[in-house]
Amino acid sequence: MQRFRGRVYLADGAVEQSDLIDGRHVVAADDHSWHFLVRDANGDISGCIRYQAHDLGSLLLRLSVFNTSLAACPEWGPTLKRAVESEMRLAKTRQLSFVEVGGWAVAEHLRGTAEPLRLGLVAYSLGRLMGGAVGLCTATRRHCSSSILRRIGGSFLEHEGTAIPTYYDPRYACEMDILRFHSWNPNPRYEQWIEEIRNSLQRLTIIRSSNRAPVSAASAS
Repeated sequence: MQRFRGRVYLADGAVEQSDLIDGRHVVAADDHSWHFLVRDANGDISGCIRYQAHDLGSLLLRLSVFNTSLAACPEWGPTLKRAVESEMRLAKTRQLSFVEVGGWAVAEHLRGTAEPLRLGLVAYSLGRLMGGAVGLCTATRRHCSSSILRRIGGSFLEHEGTAIPTYYDPRYACEMDILRFHSWNPNPRYEQWIEEIRNSLQRLTIIRSSNRAPVSAASAS
């Protein structure tokens, strides 16, 4: 998965060869997240997305959104922090998971198909399977990723009616949006897809990075 992500990001100009480790795009969140993969007709990995559920009670809470260039901006950094804290309070009040979604990559031959859309809907489906979720996502405007996520129900993160603006991320050399999503409030148009994906997740085999035998998604949740 990391090699696939590395190839896609490198071809897009989002990373340099020197940013990869043996061809792999590696981030700290990978070791603490769920990963969902799409395989094409040849059985090759052709899409992926990462879903990280945070422990809001942890003193070591590290959110990826605070590693963005916007978080370091004197003008918008404080507003971003307050907006994120507002979403965290919502999750705590409703006793829901607080998650970050990222690592979204799709092979060129599947762009323009339904697969990128289905990958985005996974966040809603898994959130529901685990009892509901409040989520954030840093989404690139490259290949219309941000617009796809807004189409299925994501919205611009905001604080007291002020939307967090699009920003340029020099690390990935592209414009980015910070979006929020609530698992109970998708675009109604995709409600049936979300429920179909949620049901299918309970029948998937999970691969763990340990010597334990694979388990079903239903028992893991």
